[in-house]
Amino acid sequence: MRRSIPLLHLRHIRRQPLRSALVVLAVGAGVSLAVAVFVDQASLDASVSGFTRRLAGPAALRVTGPGSHGGLDATVLPAIERVDGVASAVPVVQSVTVAEDGAGRRMLIAALGVDCSIEKVFGPVGCSPAALASVGDDAPPVLSASLARRLGPTGVVRTDVSRLRVRDALTVARLDSFNQGRVAVLPLLVAQRVFAKVGALDAVYVLAKPGVTARALQARVAAAVGPWNQVLPATEAPAQARNTGAFVPTLLMIGLFALAIAAQLVYNTIALSLEERRRELAVTGALGGTPRLILTGSLVEAGALGLAGGLIGVAGGVVMARPLVSSLSYFTEHFAGLRLSVHVPVGVVVGGLLAGVAVAMAAAWVPARRATRLDLSSELHDQARRAETAPRVSYRQGAVLVAVGVAGVAATWMGQRGGALRAWQPPLAELGMLVAAFCFFRAVGRLAPGVIQLVARLRPLRRGPARLGLSNLARQPKRTSVMAVAVGAAVGLACVLGSLLPAIGRGAATITTAAGANRLWVSNLPANNSGNIDAKLSPSVEAALATLPGVAAVDHGAFVAVLGRDVGLLGVNGVEGVHVPWQVFEGRPGTEAFGRGDVMVGPGLARALHLRPGSTLRVPGRTGMADLRVGGVWADPNDLGRGITMRRDQLERIWGPQPVSEIYLRPATGVSPEELAGRVQAAGLDPDLLALTPAGLAESVAGDIKGFLDPFWALQRGLLLVAFIATLSTLLLVGVQRRREQGVLGAIGMGPRQLAAMTLVEAGAIGVAGTVLGAVASVGTYLALSFVSPILTGLRPPFSFDPTAPLAYGVLTTLFVLAGAALPAWRTARLDVVAALQYE
Repeated sequence: MRRSIPLLHLRHIRRQPLRSALVVLAVGAGVSLAVAVFVDQASLDASVSGFTRRLAGPAALRVTGPGSHGGLDATVLPAIERVDGVASAVPVVQSVTVAEDGAGRRMLIAALGVDCSIEKVFGPVGCSPAALASVGDDAPPVLSASLARRLGPTGVVRTDVSRLRVRDALTVARLDSFNQGRVAVLPLLVAQRVFAKVGALDAVYVLAKPGVTARALQARVAAAVGPWNQVLPATEAPAQARNTGAFVPTLLMIGLFALAIAAQLVYNTIALSLEERRRELAVTGALGGTPRLILTGSLVEAGALGLAGGLIGVAGGVVMARPLVSSLSYFTEHFAGLRLSVHVPVGVVVGGLLAGVAVAMAAAWVPARRATRLDLSSELHDQARRAETAPRVSYRQGAVLVAVGVAGVAATWMGQRGGALRAWQPPLAELGMLVAAFCFFRAVGRLAPGVIQLVARLRPLRRGPARLGLSNLARQPKRTSVMAVAVGAAVGLACVLGSLLPAIGRGAATITTAAGANRLWVSNLPANNSGNIDAKLSPSVEAALATLPGVAAVDHGAFVAVLGRDVGLLGVNGVEGVHVPWQVFEGRPGTEAFGRGDVMVGPGLARALHLRPGSTLRVPGRTGMADLRVGGVWADPNDLGRGITMRRDQLERIWGPQPVSEIYLRPATGVSPEELAGRVQAAGLDPDLLALTPAGLAESVAGDIKGFLDPFWALQRGLLLVAFIATLSTLLLVGVQRRREQGVLGAIGMGPRQLAAMTLVEAGAIGVAGTVLGAVASVGTYLALSFVSPILTGLRPPFSFDPTAPLAYGVLTTLFVLAGAALPAWRTARLDVVAALQYE
């Protein structure tokens, strides 16, 4: 068998280089999308682990408070130091802040506040307690050498109370390897003051005495600090840094879909290759070759091509992962100051190679099994070859798939009713979305041959190359289905994204207009996802804003992320004055609840903890546990629906003073928000100050959310590539199969241009049919997505399908398909008629 397999199978890889290349490209295109998503996840894991490990050093444990902003009361430090088995306790203030260069370019960095006990973690650095005590609040921080170069002498590091100049800052080259150099270090007491964390810490790193295990020490420290604080292994990643919601799973689903299309392309190629070797395989059987030899050889051949495709897919996936990692880095930078870099672990490389092999071998299994059941006598006498007859086109399977897809949409609707507060609703909605998307796009392939057959009845298409091309598509529905699904997926995803962006914009406008309530929003940070950034408006700027002419009153907002053992990760908003009037699912309206001292909770939190109006929600505070009474459940999308909204003064009683995350200025009578915005900007209170009217705030939020969709656009372009390869490979292979038929057409007078036109007609018909059916499928998929969106993301964009999207993206995709058909058309036009007539 060792000698027979290379002779009978592997030599065909060299003899048919174009066909082999097409298999490799098909596998590579599918694998690259899946690998990109795994590299994305691996980059998150590696970057977060590296950041945490470098900061922890030899520490065994990390003690944190429940709040994201100075959540650990400083009085726990001596309590930790007294625990038996503790060698040292190292206090740390850890913030996310903004660094600016002289040209105003901004970046998010990690800012650390430490005292000389940090030498227990990083080793001797020449720290002097007396020198640290003499540092003023306006002194430049210690910077990494690379950050100092990027900021330049006129750069600044912003805090909650001031802007620290970096001129003459001490630089430490060792910090360049920490968080890609995006780090600034301040004395502990200074950091507590400038980041509004006086009397509070973000973490205490605990070093164990020799012979004391981390597990035993963890129990003792936990008993000393109280159940409201967290005692974790020092290298365990913060929950905030991994909070990416449905981002990665959704990307993975798209990547696996592309991999399934690649498998179908490999199936077509292997089936055609084995079809052409029927006589050769029959001779092998007559000479004693066993079915096992044929099966094993075919799988080895497919596996070799799949391995090459997997290698290309790994390389392509690494390239494609870069924009995905950049988008994911947005989350980690805003929530933890952590900058992600691309990491490609060996496991992902090996997994990509194995995926290529597995896809190719799985796709080759059915044609290989079919080849083992040849009728040797008929094949040797050339009696098994028969002309293809056009199968009867059936709409039954397509109709069944559409019906199941509609049932999936109905399931998503049922799953989201009433805020999806019942435990059974989210699984039903998520399953319904997957079923709807799969069935609708699967139906594209099943219905495409029938649509093409109907189009072929049009009078202008009943003659010449058009008739032959459309007949070829109807005669081979399986191959037509593969190309149509590839086209439909690319167009469908583009239609969903193209409709989602305007819907998000309108949804953001509605929400922010309600939140603004004719007030002027003022901040020096972006309007979205900036709650964890410690570079907010200083108290002096706040006071100056309140005294501006035309300001009748000032409403403040505060935010804190809370992590508890029993409640998980929460987002808590403290409001003053007007609040967003979210739809109330159960209970009292927000204004009434806040007046009674109650809180409003999002649907995700209510679902997870079985909360209803009147329930008691026990949350960890800075100095102990706090009991909150739930006034109602409403459609708050913050933190994926796991948010709590309460009065600002109530928030600060539980988690301590918090810097103001946003300010709303109420204009005086006769003063418009636009006029007041001009006065704020003219006052020149802060060079980074933003003053946005409700309309401007809506535009800012929508623009920020738009960036979340960039990775999906990247995968959509990857699907365009898959559609291109699907068309190219399928038409090339079909051209080989029809070589004799094309020779007959040439012999009876069809010229090269007409032969080429026939191939291009096929591609154009696939493009049009795939576009139309893909657009229709995208409507159902988008409807299912809009229903399930509140569960996955907390936010429901209004349903608004863009009717121009199918036209714009359909034309683009059809051009890609025609480009893929260009080579097959060129080869057909150069057909040698005599050689083709002799082809078997």
